[in-house]
Amino acid sequence: MKIAKGLLGLAAALGGLAMMGADPPLPVSPSSDAAMARFLPTPRLFKMEVTRQAPLSSDTVLMCMGAETMRSTLGAFKDRRAAAAAPTTGCTSSRTRTSDGGMKTERVCDKAAGAARTSRTVTVMSPDLRETRVHTEIEMDPARKTPTVVQDRRMTLLGDCPADLKPGQARQANGEVVDVGGVLAAMATPPKPKP
Repeated sequence: MKIAKGLLGLAAALGGLAMMGADPPLPVSPSSDAAMARFLPTPRLFKMEVTRQAPLSSDTVLMCMGAETMRSTLGAFKDRRAAAAAPTTGCTSSRTRTSDGGMKTERVCDKAAGAARTSRTVTVMSPDLRETRVHTEIEMDPARKTPTVVQDRRMTLLGDCPADLKPGQARQANGEVVDVGGVLAAMATPPKPKP
């Protein structure tokens, strides 16, 4: 089964939500059942759009997500963050509130300062979590045909799930419906320590 880039982007967006957890607090905490139930009183449909430059490509995935699906996924990513809590050499992060009460985070890594690659990721979330945008730029090998990879991801809450999508299922651009719970959980699993 081929997993669409949009589905991988969804996992990245969910991971970004978990990474922004502590202070200032998110409108919805993955550890708060009551807050998550208010945000997702019934399973809701999210659209994940991924656009990549040079070569230009795009993908869209629709996912039905209930409170338990999102809470457990965010919790899994939070566990991964805790397992990899050591600061990353050559990278800095900032987090600010936007004028509408949402949140903006920026992570910049500099290869000259010891990071694996020079990169910049900006994440902007609406205050009600109905929309999340992630813009990423990564400098690759200068000899490559595309020396810089640019990717934009947008996750939007559309409304109620259609009757043919159950919580934890996603419809890829080709129409195929996949169960993404296991995929997202596997991506969120903390890396095994190296011997």
